[in-house]
Amino acid sequence: WMNAVKVVMGLIEVGAAVKFLSIADITINRQPILFDYATVMLVWLVLSITIALYLFETFRFAHDTPSNGISVGRGLFAMTFLGLASMLGFLLLQPDRAQGWVMDSIVSFAPPRFDEHGAGAVAVEHVPPANEELGPTTVHQGLRFALDLEKAVVVARREGKPLFLDFTGVNCVNCRRMEKKMAEPANRERLGRFVTVQLYVDVMTPEIRDNAEADRLLQMNRKLQDELLNDASMPGYAIVMPDGKTVLASFIGFDQRNEFTGFLDAGWERFQAQRVAAKP
Repeated sequence: WMNAVKVVMGLIEVGAAVKFLSIADITINRQPILFDYATVMLVWLVLSITIALYLFETFRFAHDTPSNGISVGRGLFAMTFLGLASMLGFLLLQPDRAQGWVMDSIVSFAPPRFDEHGAGAVAVEHVPPANEELGPTTVHQGLRFALDLEKAVVVARREGKPLFLDFTGVNCVNCRRMEKKMAEPANRERLGRFVTVQLYVDVMTPEIRDNAEADRLLQMNRKLQDELLNDASMPGYAIVMPDGKTVLASFIGFDQRNEFTGFLDAGWERFQAQRVAAKP
């Protein structure tokens, strides 16, 4: 059984190595090129099936000794990896239909996707249209975000809307989980009140291919996060006045107690109070 443990752990280590190689790929290229979502999920799928077949003793390695049968524990582990393989196969084809904590965690841990216009599970026609005044934008789970705060401030001032700032990262599992939470109907409706902005603080913004401009935004985003939140955690959120400087509410980290909706409401209510107080 010790040989079986070593083989299984070795194959799991291969899966972990592929994940870390995807992080290096993103860091170098700003988007996954060699180890993208599909490639990593496919490797994990093959490894899961391989582990299951090994535990069922479909094949052996040279150092393995024949056994008289498959124990209950070994069989249960094999079935677990078969179940994982089925989930990986489903998520490889339908990543936006992930349901439950396990599937959400797998998709969040996998390399991020920068395809399909970011529409996610939301029909493309329901994604807010791009606004040229906002400059470059990105879409996650059907929510559109500006990428340049300076341009977003101009639009927020003209429209009289507060700003919702999402300090995020490419290599951030909880950021992907929070993007899905933001797309929930109650939160999506509330976010429609704001000019939404996504600010990358770990690597240069993937959607902006001009390296000089992407680096400028990265440095500006990091400085802004320190000034507004006094925290470098990802994800971090702030609701600010249209000036882009006055913080109305902030939220750090993953929403474990369903407090994110309350944070959005608190920011909106304080904005309304500030607007009433400013009236002559």
